[in-house]
Amino acid sequence: MTPPASASLSQRIAALSPEQRALFEQRMRQKGLKLEELAQQQQTIPRRPPSSEPLRVSFAQQRLWFLNQLETDSPFYNIPMGLRMKGWLDVEALRRSFAEIVRRQDILRTTFFSDRGQPLQVIHDSMPLAVPLIDLQGLPEGDRQAEVERLTAADIRQPYDLERGPLLRATLLRSAPEEHTLLLSIHHTIADGWSRGVLLRELANLYAAFVAGQPSPLPELPVQYADFALWQRDWLEQEQQADQLKFWAAQLEGLTELAIPKDRPRVGQQTYRGAKLLKVLPHSLLGSVKQLSQKEGTTLFMTLLSVFKVLLHRYTGQTDIAVGAPTANRNWKEIEPLIGFFVNALVLRTDLSGGPSFRDVLYDVQTVTLDAFSHRDIPFEKLVERLQPDRSLSHNPLFQVAFQFQDASYEAQNSLLPSLNFPGISLERLEIDQGTSIFDLTVNMGEIAEGLGVLIEYSTDLFDRWRIEQMLEHFQVVLQGAIAAPDTPISQLPLLTES
Repeated sequence: MTPPASASLSQRIAALSPEQRALFEQRMRQKGLKLEELAQQQQTIPRRPPSSEPLRVSFAQQRLWFLNQLETDSPFYNIPMGLRMKGWLDVEALRRSFAEIVRRQDILRTTFFSDRGQPLQVIHDSMPLAVPLIDLQGLPEGDRQAEVERLTAADIRQPYDLERGPLLRATLLRSAPEEHTLLLSIHHTIADGWSRGVLLRELANLYAAFVAGQPSPLPELPVQYADFALWQRDWLEQEQQADQLKFWAAQLEGLTELAIPKDRPRVGQQTYRGAKLLKVLPHSLLGSVKQLSQKEGTTLFMTLLSVFKVLLHRYTGQTDIAVGAPTANRNWKEIEPLIGFFVNALVLRTDLSGGPSFRDVLYDVQTVTLDAFSHRDIPFEKLVERLQPDRSLSHNPLFQVAFQFQDASYEAQNSLLPSLNFPGISLERLEIDQGTSIFDLTVNMGEIAEGLGVLIEYSTDLFDRWRIEQMLEHFQVVLQGAIAAPDTPISQLPLLTES
C-alpha cells in the first residue's frame, strides 16, 4: 500500500462507527496490516488563514444550495429535534448555553449567497439566536398538548432563508411550571445527523455548568467547518486522489435505474412528500442473523444488505442492483466535535446474474462494501460531476434507494438522551415525523430493545402504505429463508408468507 493511501486510512480510525470499524479492520486483516501501526500515522486539517472574504462551500453544501434555489420555500431539508423536559428549568441558563454554542461553532453564524451562479458562504461575527418562550399555561389543561403538537408541526414546515439566516431555530414551550418542550430545527446545509448529537451534548454540558455558576467546560474547537470545506477542495485537487475517482468511474459505469414496482408514475419534480413505517423483527431472528454473519465472516450490515438486494432483485427482475449507503464521513479526529454537513453517500453495486446462491451474493456484497469503504473519501457530488449520469428533477442521481444500519435516527437519538446531564431535569425525545422522504426508499435498520428495528421511509408520491407493509413482510420471509439455507439459489428463496 502506498503511503498516501495508508495515511488516508489512518485518519478514519478514531471517528468510525462500530459497523464501519468492523469493515475497516476486516479489510486491514485481508491486507496483512495492523490497525495499531496505521493509527500512529497522522494527518491534520489545517486552519484557514484569517480573512473576511467569502469562502467556498463544501461539495455537499453546494448540492443542497442548488436544490434550495429550485424551491426556495421548501422545508424538506429541515432537521427537527424535540425534547420534553420535566423539572425546574433555568431558562436564562438555557439561552446562554445556546449563545455560547453559536459563538463557538462558526457554521451556526453562516449564510450563503450566489456569485455568478456559484454559492459562497459568509461567517458573521455575531448572529443572535432568539429562544422565545411561549407560555401555554393560559390554555385549558386538556388543550395544551394539542397546542404543542400544532406548534411543532408549524415549526417543521417553516422554511429557512439561506441568505439571511440564522439557520438554527430554538423555541421553548411551557405547559406547566416544571414541564417544557424544546423545539429545535437546523437546516441541512449546516448540519447532519451526527450534528444533532454534538448540539445536544454541548447544550447539556453548558447548561449544567452555567446553572452551577461555572464557566464553559468545553475546549475551543481545533478547526471549523469552513476549514474542512477549503481543505476538502484542496485535497481533491491532489493528483493521488485521481485513483479513487478512477475506481468509482469503473465501478459505476453503465449504471441503470432500479425499476421497483410503484403505485404511481414519477412526477416531473420531486415533492419529497413521504411517510415512515416500522417493523420490529424478534430477538430470535436477530440472533440467527448474527450467527450467520459470524460464520461467514461478514458484518450485520453486509448480511442484511444482501437480503435487501435479493428482495430488490426479486421485485425488479434486474441483476444490476445499486443501493446508496449514507456514511457519517467523520474521517478525521478534528471534525468529530463540529456541527456541519459532512455526511457522504457510497453507491454499493452488486451483480446478481448467473443464478447465484445467497452465500455467493453475501460474498459479493462483502467485497463491494469493503472496496467502497476503502475509496470513501470522494464526495458523492464529485462523483455525479465526474460521471455525468442522466439528470432529472424527479429522482436522485446514481441511486434511488438508500440502506443504513445502526445509525437509524429513531434509535440513535434514544440512546443519546440518558447520557445528557441537565441537572434536575428528565428528558424524553419528542417523536417528530416530517412527512418527507429524500429518496424513493430509505431502509434504516438497527438493534433496539425489542429486537431488530426495520424502519422504511418512502415517497408517498410513488408508493402506498400497503406496498411498504408487504415489502417488510417479504423482507422477513427472504431473511428467514436465507438464514435457513444460504446455499439456495436466490431465485428459489421463499418470498411469500403462507397466507
